[in-house]
Amino acid sequence: MVTRWAVRVLAAVGCLTTVVLVVSIGMKAVAINAQYAAPAAQPAGWAATPADEQAMQWLRENTAQSSVFATNRTDSAPGKGDGISNLYTAYSGRQALMEGYTYALTNMGVSQQLLAERMQANTALFSAGTSPQQVVQLCAQNGVTYVVFNADYPGDTAQFAALRQVYQAGAVTIYAV
Repeated sequence: MVTRWAVRVLAAVGCLTTVVLVVSIGMKAVAINAQYAAPAAQPAGWAATPADEQAMQWLRENTAQSSVFATNRTDSAPGKGDGISNLYTAYSGRQALMEGYTYALTNMGVSQQLLAERMQANTALFSAGTSPQQVVQLCAQNGVTYVVFNADYPGDTAQFAALRQVYQAGAVTIYAV
């Protein structure tokens, strides 16, 4: 016959075992979750800023749908060189000369030659070594009607002296050709 004392001991052992199992499983879960710590803050340029959104809204609302813009914001982050940013095209609904060029090359059948030509033109547009007259000529040759400059990304603005500034917010300036 089992005594009350034995029942209580067995109940206490059962409760203690349950507590140990719950704590053990919980600690393993904590250890696993620690591997997936919250990511550090992204560097500038990884996400759209309010100025980016406002500038593209301005472009959408104040330009013809057939407008083409050139921008120095062609990468996912400043200086990254990955060519995957299509943020301005998405927000503005306007075509860019060179935005998201990696996708165009890999998914849309754009030739390497056309990509090289456009990259050369886009690089020249944002280079201080290009004269204001050359900027106007490059824009005409490539059908560019607006230039969108983001000060957080590589590039210069001295060569835009012949263009008319039509919008500015934060780091983003838009010029009409």
